[in-house]
Amino acid sequence: MRLMYRNGYVREGLWAPAKPLRDHGLLEARISATVEALLAISRLRPRPTSGAARSIRELQAIVMAQGERWRAKTIAFWGLSELQTWLSSEEQEEIAKHFHNFIFNLSLPEGGEIKGFFVNRAVGGYKHYISYNPELLIATTALNFIRTGLLGEDVLHRVCPILADVTKQLLSTGVFRSQHNEATHFWEYYHAMLLLDRFCSPDFPHHFLNGEIMYIKPTFFHNKNIQPDDSLCAILMPFGAEWSDDLFAVYRNAVESAGFVAWRSDLEWGDHEIMQRIWEYINKARFVIADCTGRNPNVFYELGIAHTLGKRVFICTQSRTDIPFDIQHITSYVYSPYPNGIAKLQDALGKFMLSVTS
Repeated sequence: MRLMYRNGYVREGLWAPAKPLRDHGLLEARISATVEALLAISRLRPRPTSGAARSIRELQAIVMAQGERWRAKTIAFWGLSELQTWLSSEEQEEIAKHFHNFIFNLSLPEGGEIKGFFVNRAVGGYKHYISYNPELLIATTALNFIRTGLLGEDVLHRVCPILADVTKQLLSTGVFRSQHNEATHFWEYYHAMLLLDRFCSPDFPHHFLNGEIMYIKPTFFHNKNIQPDDSLCAILMPFGAEWSDDLFAVYRNAVESAGFVAWRSDLEWGDHEIMQRIWEYINKARFVIADCTGRNPNVFYELGIAHTLGKRVFICTQSRTDIPFDIQHITSYVYSPYPNGIAKLQDALGKFMLSVTS
């Protein structure tokens, strides 16, 4: 097979430039041609040729380089995730680690430049060319690394909005397209179907979400790109009650003794909207403590957010009557604010935190 390409050619499925990828102009075009050629030859050969191995090393250098163009990295990451059988386990782990950092430093999926298409007009001429929707490539790359056990639940949650958007549009219209340029529709549809194929494959580890996925798209809360923090505990409780500071000190000491970081919304000062900040921290938290003493309406509003997000919550109160009928079926702990009762509260909270980490 020999496919002509500007300033080079593809022979036996391998893009063969005259000099290294970075020395060319049109970096994204060179990378996409290389990736497509490597994917073609990988279908025919169990191991890479020497030339293919050299091209893979160049792709690795691009994804690990500081300051490289994000679209170039997106295509290179996708290609390497598709070629994992050609990589050593150490190489796979290193690339997955860099990809994890890459996607959490991008504004995904609603932030500006990540929406930008890349069109490679150099392959096939002006009217017939390959185009890439970066969101779809990033989501497919994520699923490829999750599928091989190199990335986990936080990345899956990160790309769930993209999966939901693709699924919704395919179910409603039968096709997927994000813009009105007809020339890109074929490749968008192709990569959308490739994404769903990866997610629906029998060997994909759906156990991350216990077989269920629920996509939440709030209308009030703005930040939807939140990275989980496994060391964080969000504490929901009244501020003004005379007992609240003493009890917060109890919770904070217990949480920090177990190796976590305690957060309460009044610990921060700034111009931000307080509920936006609470939303972010409940999202980030590994678990939540909700003290319902006094039936504070803010606490119950925030508790509802925590339950909707699937957070583990330690519900406690000084009086059983503070727990309304709607949530009485959920395990809660009634404590006494006196020394003996505080010691028992600390013990119960310690057992709860142990269950969270086990």
